[in-house]
Amino acid sequence: MFNQKGMQLLDLSPDLILTAGEGMEQGIYNELSKVAPTVALDANSEMDRAMPKLAAIFEKTKESEQILAKFDEQAKQAKEKIATAIGDKTVLVLRVEQNRYRYMGPKGGNSSLFFYDLLGLKSPEAIKDADVWFNPFSLEFLPEMNPDYIFLEDRTLKGYDTKESMENLKQSKIWANLKAVKNNHVFPLETSAFTSGVGPIGSVKLMDYVVEKLGQ
Repeated sequence: MFNQKGMQLLDLSPDLILTAGEGMEQGIYNELSKVAPTVALDANSEMDRAMPKLAAIFEKTKESEQILAKFDEQAKQAKEKIATAIGDKTVLVLRVEQNRYRYMGPKGGNSSLFFYDLLGLKSPEAIKDADVWFNPFSLEFLPEMNPDYIFLEDRTLKGYDTKESMENLKQSKIWANLKAVKNNHVFPLETSAFTSGVGPIGSVKLMDYVVEKLGQ
């Protein structure tokens, strides 16, 4: 029995389904295979891992190598611009959720690699060893982190309401006393920008956005 997403796939009538296979349950693969021939890549959604495997399937290895090489050069330039603009000042990625707040661990993999490795951002000292992608925390922990810059994600999901959490955060005296807030160094971050837009186009757009904001 297909769920709603499975029915949507049936309506699309695909000839082939490509998906990231890393972490996929066998049951899900079996369900997808009922819709169309399915290839589960031995990779996750990280571009440098997924693209070569996709390219091999479609005989586009040379093109893939060129795209990745261009991206590496763009990332190198972005990292240099950021280092010139802010030096060793600290950057926090803060997620506002429906009933809680979470911060991005700099060693958490996934998007942490983009922000803290690829772009070379420095996390607040208090969380420098955090190895969970997004860590729950109370507002009382904010002064201990006290970053120079904050990228603030208002978590966007269907049927998800973060209005109260966002209001509580911004009305808090703790928030008002942070360096980033006092210096107007808080920048909005769209959920889709780093959870689904992780290819060679979306990643460059996000990279340019981070460079633009930190260079102000």
